[in-house]
Amino acid sequence: MFALGLILCLFQTSLSLNWTATSPEEHHLSYLHDLLSKAHEQQPITAILVMKHSQDNNCLLEQLHLPDWPVLRFNETLRICMSSEVSREALALLCLSKNNAVELLSSLAANFNGMREARIIVWLNNEELLVIIAEQADRHRFYNVLALQPKGNSTVMHQMQPFPVASFSQQGLKSDRIFVEYWRNFQEIQWIYE
Repeated sequence: MFALGLILCLFQTSLSLNWTATSPEEHHLSYLHDLLSKAHEQQPITAILVMKHSQDNNCLLEQLHLPDWPVLRFNETLRICMSSEVSREALALLCLSKNNAVELLSSLAANFNGMREARIIVWLNNEELLVIIAEQADRHRFYNVLALQPKGNSTVMHQMQPFPVASFSQQGLKSDRIFVEYWRNFQEIQWIYE
């Protein structure tokens, strides 16, 4: 029964995002949908994993309808097994708060099986979380991370610079590409594997 529900979830195509954004939430959802569309043009998205904490009842991503892609919605308690082929083309959307950031990013790392090139967009409500996200990205070797923060009717984008030490730029995108191919420039970093 669970497998049937999962299949139906993956092929849901009846909803659409055709509205005029009037509230701040609608502006943020429209911005996110446009960002995902642009990311898909640059590199196809095979699936979107929307992840929030089981105790988080105020996540804007719950209102996000994405008819153009298969969507899996889950929390930190569910473990899924993704092949490297699927996870390489998947994109994760996380809804983080100060209380759950480490737990959700660790759970995501387990679900992505250590795929460093996984594309991750983090929806956060507090800029202080950028430090925690950068630390966890370093720990799990994620390097394609964007953080989106709502500010009134606009959305601020922070792009992570993974090398030599993960940190976020405050200027937004550094290039036309949403997810930059960092593996071509490691900025003289030397990895030490434990």
